[in-house]
Amino acid sequence: TINGVDCAKGLRDEGVNSLIVFVTSSAEYVFSGYEAKAFRYILKTELENAFDHIFGECLVELKKQTTDFYTIQTPSLAKKIPLDEILYFESKLRLIKVHTKNEEISFYGKLDEIEKELGQKDFLRIHQSFLVNATKIKSLTKEETVLNSGAILPVSKSRANAVREAYLWSKR
Repeated sequence: TINGVDCAKGLRDEGVNSLIVFVTSSAEYVFSGYEAKAFRYILKTELENAFDHIFGECLVELKKQTTDFYTIQTPSLAKKIPLDEILYFESKLRLIKVHTKNEEISFYGKLDEIEKELGQKDFLRIHQSFLVNATKIKSLTKEETVLNSGAILPVSKSRANAVREAYLWSKR
């Protein structure tokens, strides 16, 4: 027979990253449960009184964990970048550069596929070679986009009107 702590450790070993709340009649397993990265404990005698509070804490924690990411997956690199840290994507031939405030990451891909993947996430295709995070735009003209970081990127003539309209409707 397997106990709850061993079951939770097994889940962690399998890569399950869910929140685990132990409901127990005894506090004796509390410390061993930390090895399984338990989120909270509720004593059965306190379940009725504590459930709403613990459930609320779980919802707050889950909301923190649902930050949107762009994931780069190559044979030599696996990296999750929070979307709110990405300034823009730049494409030159098949080399994509992700520009963030602190780094620039290169990998091979297609900007069309990234644009499709990000869907309705406030990224604007301002040029054949640039996909910009609308929340990072400081100003926009028909010829260029100025980002909060100071970067100045060209806006293609064929996209100027669509970019302006999409920018005005973005959630920035």
